[in-house]
Amino acid sequence: MGFVVVPATLPDIRAIYDVWFAAFKGQLILDLIYPGTDLNDEAFRKVHTEGTLEYWKGLSMEHTFQCIDTDTGKIAGMATWQVYWRERTTEERQKPWIGWLEGEQRERAEGFWGQLWEKREKWIGPKRHVYCHTVAVHPDYQGRGIGAQLMQWGMNMAEQLNLPIYLESTVEGVPLYQKLGFQTLSEGILFKPEITRVEKEVRAPLLVKMPTAAGNTTFEEWAEDNNSSVN
Repeated sequence: MGFVVVPATLPDIRAIYDVWFAAFKGQLILDLIYPGTDLNDEAFRKVHTEGTLEYWKGLSMEHTFQCIDTDTGKIAGMATWQVYWRERTTEERQKPWIGWLEGEQRERAEGFWGQLWEKREKWIGPKRHVYCHTVAVHPDYQGRGIGAQLMQWGMNMAEQLNLPIYLESTVEGVPLYQKLGFQTLSEGILFKPEITRVEKEVRAPLLVKMPTAAGNTTFEEWAEDNNSSVN
């Protein structure tokens, strides 16, 4: 039959993050936030699921979706969107912290997330916008248009609200976003080896998509304007 994107519910947490962990297996992000962890360990996954459950209970602006293979019932992909139809509060703009790590591991992870936070603060600040927090497609389903389907909800919401979309990407993810009409900002993020603890610099492109109502207004012009609407 195909695939369908639906909102995720609390009982879906474990299966959704099965997909997330599989999609990012071997990538820097997992080594940063769960260094030296056996991601298949049942005790770890139990704690992770319980922690995510508590996190979800406190959310008001974040929405998680799952793409389901209607032939098998398996989750093919997941995405998390933050929709700021109002300005972000001071609490929502706090610099991220990684409370489950200590010492050098925590310093490393927070150094990474801190750079992402700094760029978002520079470009967005308190402004109303739509933020794509993550998109993950299970390796078994990659190359089948799942990522584009997961992006559609956020793009529709941004159009409805006349707000720009902002996201950070891996270099490998850029082609997907460009096909969907996103533009790469000239100023991305370059993570130095002293932060990532890997041998080479790691680049994280920043991508944006303006709503149709913006006309010829660029994201940079929007970011400089004190008015957060493009109506």
